Amino acid sequence: MQLGKKDVWMRITDSTGEKLHGGTVKASETLNLMGKPPFYIQTIRDDFYVKYQGRTNRITEYPKPENQFIIGNR
Repeated sequence: MQLGKKDVWMRITDSTGEKLHGGTVKASETLNLMGKPPFYIQTIRDDFYVKYQGRTNRITEYPKPENQFIIGNR
């Protein structure tokens, strides 16, 4: 996961409920996460990008029911 120009707090879990990340990610930081899709991202920011399966998209391009962005399919 690659981010924008600002730090962002996020909590990331996978479809099994395993917590893959929880805390602040620095703007220059890249997260490499392993888990079972889909992935659920909780954050209050929406100005960063996610690279998933070779495609880079703005986080707002993913569905966000119940205040969690969902990335990937089951």
